[in-house]
Amino acid sequence: MWPHIQNHKPGWWIVLADAKSDRLVVPPQKVSDVPFTDPSRARNYRSYKLKFQAPPGTGLFTWRVIVVSDTYIAEDAAKDLQVCFSFVLLHSS
Repeated sequence: MWPHIQNHKPGWWIVLADAKSDRLVVPPQKVSDVPFTDPSRARNYRSYKLKFQAPPGTGLFTWRVIVVSDTYIAEDAAKDLQVCFSFVLLHSS
């Protein structure tokens, strides 16, 4: 095995995309130090935050979250999600 691969920690790229308009909502974000799954733990997941600017209008948007490995072949995943944006008017007194 090549020496640099022995010390390599798997990394993942997370992308938020709008398939309908064929554009990225959030550019690729690299996540590293992801622990291996452990079914014996009560919380067998890790959460990450992606910050992005809301769309200019209100409504229901269907986007796709894509997770791509920089190490493993054929371990990519994609999941559609729906996000609803609305405006809230605040009254000043």
